[in-house]
Amino acid sequence: MGLTRWDQDQARILAVCARLSHDGVVEPLADRPDDEHAWNGWELTSLIEGNCGRQVDVGALNDDQQAQWELRASWDHRPLRRPHGEYNLPHWLLEDGVRVGTIAFATMFKASSLLDVSSLFVAPAFRGRGIARRALEATYRTALGAGASGLVLSTNWTWQSSVRFYLHIGMWVRMWKRALQLTWDPDLPAYQVEMGASRARFLVETGSGFEPWLEAEPHGLRLGWTELAAFSALAEDEHPPEAWHDAPGTFALHLALAGWPLIRSDELWRDRRYADGGPPEALAYKIEVFEAIARRHGFVVPTPRIPQVAYRDLDDID
Repeated sequence: MGLTRWDQDQARILAVCARLSHDGVVEPLADRPDDEHAWNGWELTSLIEGNCGRQVDVGALNDDQQAQWELRASWDHRPLRRPHGEYNLPHWLLEDGVRVGTIAFATMFKASSLLDVSSLFVAPAFRGRGIARRALEATYRTALGAGASGLVLSTNWTWQSSVRFYLHIGMWVRMWKRALQLTWDPDLPAYQVEMGASRARFLVETGSGFEPWLEAEPHGLRLGWTELAAFSALAEDEHPPEAWHDAPGTFALHLALAGWPLIRSDELWRDRRYADGGPPEALAYKIEVFEAIARRHGFVVPTPRIPQVAYRDLDDID
């Protein structure tokens, strides 16, 4: 009997992990209570920072205090589970042999053979050194070498520093069904976003430089949005490139971080719920949902205000 897809995926992902371990990028989390307890401490540190807006030295907490923080900062308000699981490969993130953070890999590829990365966290004392970026770049290169088509990760809209970091390193936005999903793959070229006071442009790298695809302007509470010639021409292709599909959502997220309006017209706003990626109105709708969910959990919401978004309670969002 041949190998199942799960077996094939796991073999390739384990090869990625082994290569990264050999190169000193990561260290596998030991299947021991002490190592798992330490990992959960760093996972809790990340949750407290992202959901509660505080940097807490979890190592200085007693067991009762840590348990209280787990109930407060976790999404299900329950104690953290064991990091080892059937679908998760947790690792320590290393810098010169020192544990500086965490990272985990799914045991199956997502969608088109994308390696799914999670739990990426660098301890505050080690930030500003490019550790997370180098780790992602090493993971990306190694994953491609093992037959993956790229990597993908998810983050929360309310975790603003994480969102800004991923866009800063040039990740593309794939969708936002349950969270913001970002990706790197070889079919997605480098891009640039030019942000001015009254105009923004989205440019994509071609063989001759960066070519403008999309342009936006704030018109009071509405968004002006122009699809430029190079972008519009791709719509005529029978199979437009992936970048053509992902460009509007990626540009829209950049605009949202700058507090720009995302709604172009009442008609487009009425269709907002029917897209999990792409149109800026769909992102505006999901931002309202994401923030309502965070508030219901009692989490902080340190986000820019988007014009024309009502920021209703979750039960009131249609």
